[in-house]
Amino acid sequence: MEFKHLNYIEALKDICSQIGVRFEDYDTEKKKDPKREKARELLQRACDYYRKQALSGKHQPYLDFAKKRELPEETLERYKIGFSPAGNPLSAYFLQLPDGPEKSFTLNVAQEIGLIGKNDRGDYYDFFRERIMFPVCDAGGMVIAFSARATRPEDEKRAKYINSKNSFMFNKSQALFGMNLAKSQIRAKDAVIILEGQMDQIMMNRHGFENGVAALGTAFTEENFRMLLNLSRNFYLAMDMDRAGQKAAMAINELCFKEKIVPKCLDLSPQKDADEFLKAQGKLQMVERIDKARPFIDVVIDGLLPKEAPQGPSAIDQKITLMDKVYALLAPLGDDIRSEERIKDAAKRLQLSSDGETIMEGFRRFLKKGPEARHQAPANTGFAPRPAQSPQAPSKTVPKAPEKKPQTETKYSKAEKGLIEEITKHPELLSKGNIGALLDFVEHDEVKVYVSRVKEFLLEIDDSGYKDFLLDFLVSGKVDEEIAQAVRMALVKHETTELNDKMLEKHLAGISERLQHSRLKTKEEELMAKMKTHKDDAEQDAILTELTSVRKEINNLKSQKK
Repeated sequence: MEFKHLNYIEALKDICSQIGVRFEDYDTEKKKDPKREKARELLQRACDYYRKQALSGKHQPYLDFAKKRELPEETLERYKIGFSPAGNPLSAYFLQLPDGPEKSFTLNVAQEIGLIGKNDRGDYYDFFRERIMFPVCDAGGMVIAFSARATRPEDEKRAKYINSKNSFMFNKSQALFGMNLAKSQIRAKDAVIILEGQMDQIMMNRHGFENGVAALGTAFTEENFRMLLNLSRNFYLAMDMDRAGQKAAMAINELCFKEKIVPKCLDLSPQKDADEFLKAQGKLQMVERIDKARPFIDVVIDGLLPKEAPQGPSAIDQKITLMDKVYALLAPLGDDIRSEERIKDAAKRLQLSSDGETIMEGFRRFLKKGPEARHQAPANTGFAPRPAQSPQAPSKTVPKAPEKKPQTETKYSKAEKGLIEEITKHPELLSKGNIGALLDFVEHDEVKVYVSRVKEFLLEIDDSGYKDFLLDFLVSGKVDEEIAQAVRMALVKHETTELNDKMLEKHLAGISERLQHSRLKTKEEELMAKMKTHKDDAEQDAILTELTSVRKEINNLKSQKK
């Protein structure tokens, strides 16, 4: 039997793509991988446990949250919103299992999927504590992860929301919150509403807008886009009305343009997001905003172009500069009628005297510059108001690398500064290998504290908040100025592309070798100094024996490097 003239396997892949399910996951399910089955069992049991805690009425932060957010029990139950109590109840439960292979297997899987963690002392702890728990489900409704909201002020300062770490069960860049509830409605309405946070998605769903989904902490990815593209080609952007929301919307708009899709923009003003809008304006106003939604790119261009065409001696140059920015905004759409009409309209509004064909020829020359040309688009395009900046507020922009000054005495070794730079540039190094063993070769506690602090926060922040966390940490006064300077230098070089496992191992090996060598050279210098101050023969013999041993270790390191 054939479906759309496809064989059985090809037909299954086609159906999976239409309903937003990855065929690879379906195929793996059929093989009943014990590890995956155990992970599903643990995730579902954790979900049930958190929900039971929420229903117990014992946890005031949960009750306060539900009341403040105006969430009825029906909605709380539909999303299985729960509460993770203080302490380590999950870890304690796993540890009381009978000793044997099954216990070890359970602990390893629970740790790998991020339900529990293990500290440097070898003690297990619950990853989620005193947080509102939002289960994250795959398109089929199976729990694959959690997104957790802080309830304590000290946790909110560090990370209001944290997600399960990436694992064989969950990848933030491939998951969408609410997809299991929205996919059928996206197909039925042939439209999808993209929201910024899970509360926005929950509130939209509660008010009858059931075709909305939200990204999980990180920027909306191409994998997210492809998943939705299988369900509809009509996109509505309902991002927060701030600079971050504008940036996210621009990125989604570019993904859509590559598929010749012009997404529409939901105007949520004067509120900041969909949650606040629905509370303040209600369902009917949201229906009206959806009906009147304009193409996002038109809103952006309106914000870019002045109401009146530039006048005066430099008017021509100003107009050309503005047209270049319009070109950059429309470049991802390519030489298409959708871009052509908008370019000609912009030229008319700017009162350029060149004819339409000349204007379009300029756009075609612009396209030949390559993809990098599109990044000439302005950082603020008028989609959202530019927030006023307090002169006292520390800047959240990456600082410029300080100018090189004459070399002065430094507290930290070159290897320690190298460690700081590598960890800052590639924080994913902290998730590989035994970092504790690496820190054994670090001489100064301040460096160890910095590395440990970054490792701790990586568990609680999203990728997009990494630089902001470091910049906040630098201005907190809790970090040595010499370390702060090394971090600033590294931030300029921070690489968003993660290293593969092979490169990570190579980096870690290099860092370890340099730290060991630096520690041994310091020890050698100390022993040489002692030789000069100790005149007793017995003492000198002891020092010489130790010095010989240190030099032997240095030579061994050099041999390994070769």
